[in-house]
Amino acid sequence: MCNEAVLLLLGTSGALTIWAPLQPVVALLSIALLVAAAVRRLVGEIDCPVGLPGSS
Repeated sequence: MCNEAVLLLLGTSGALTIWAPLQPVVALLSIALLVAAAVRRLVGEIDCPVGLPGSS
């Protein structure tokens, strides 16, 4: 979908000269955002201890 939109907006030569070099940067940014979201989500799981039923 994204590559098709880039082709429509920039044309073939524009996609190859402008978009292609940016794709690895966009990929790394997306991975970094996924890791940040996962860490933020899991911090609450670590910081919230749960007691066992029946223990005092």
